[in-house]
Amino acid sequence: MTDEQYQAKNWLMRVNDYAEKVDAERRTLEMLQARLYRGVSNYDGFTGKKDPSAARAAYEDALLDFSEQSARVEKAQEEYLKELASTREVLELIPINLQALAIDRYINGYKWEKLEDIHHYGKSMLFRFNTDILNNVAQILKAKQTPLTSNEKPQEATA
Repeated sequence: MTDEQYQAKNWLMRVNDYAEKVDAERRTLEMLQARLYRGVSNYDGFTGKKDPSAARAAYEDALLDFSEQSARVEKAQEEYLKELASTREVLELIPINLQALAIDRYINGYKWEKLEDIHHYGKSMLFRFNTDILNNVAQILKAKQTPLTSNEKPQEATA
């Protein structure tokens, strides 16, 4: 694999990085949502020796964490959709016979075995097509003067 092909592959794979970030942020949001619901049930059910003011404070903390995480999820989704759109724009410029394979590999993130089943080609033929995809993407990005090496990786999700 040439340096340009390697850089084109990394440029294409960044979409999966953004998708993983969105998934991680959503999982954190679901965890906070569960904590928030527990806080509501604890706050509503306090009787006897338990301190209702502590329950309310815990509930308000959970609510604040939930709203902050909701904003992070929304931002991560916007970044992902922006990157997905730019990647699809580039993939629309490669030859039509390579587009489906490129989308399945680099946007949907399918493994080679799954691609063999879907496209009915052997691995060697898929690798040959992949080389063509990477060469085409490298040329397109070079023509658009888009940097192939992007130091901008999505930030890690907060847990």
